[in-house]
Amino acid sequence: MKNLHFPLSSSRALHRCAGSQLAHCVYLLRGKNGKTYIGYSRDPQRRLRQHNGLLKGGAAPPRGRPWKLLLDISGFRSAEEALSFEYAWQFPHASRFTYRVVEAERIPKRSPRSRPVTLQLRVLKAMLSVEKWAGVPMMINIHERGIIDYVPEADAVVFARMGGGGVSLSARCVCNTTRVRAEASA
Repeated sequence: MKNLHFPLSSSRALHRCAGSQLAHCVYLLRGKNGKTYIGYSRDPQRRLRQHNGLLKGGAAPPRGRPWKLLLDISGFRSAEEALSFEYAWQFPHASRFTYRVVEAERIPKRSPRSRPVTLQLRVLKAMLSVEKWAGVPMMINIHERGIIDYVPEADAVVFARMGGGGVSLSARCVCNTTRVRAEASA
């Protein structure tokens, strides 16, 4: 398994996104056309059904359907904190919290939907080093096994459970760790 650069903790139960009450989540979708979409929801699975037209509502463009949920991030303490994170991920060069770090990482300026998944993950990595989110007990749930191959190398603490076609990672944004551990479950 690759070194994932998301510093992680093993506490999954505290921040379950899908189906959890009061969870504030930011999620990443990929459409059949390869475009990506970043959004905020308290229930990403339900929001995905809305984006795909199975339920009413949904802001993702219909031409990207069907959308796939690649990952969601929970653990935000308020809607404001999650929405701030969502905006910074969508517009990292415009956000006062992230513009310096994305410039230092030489991340190219592109429209949020035209960024490939690999670039979205580079932006996410850069964002996790920003002081504003350093104390947020984030949990990253990866819903598509293949996405792990696209996560850039970096120092991290990793707890991954693979099984049932998905990978769940618990993340704590404390960016000074170098230990890596993976746990596979049947």
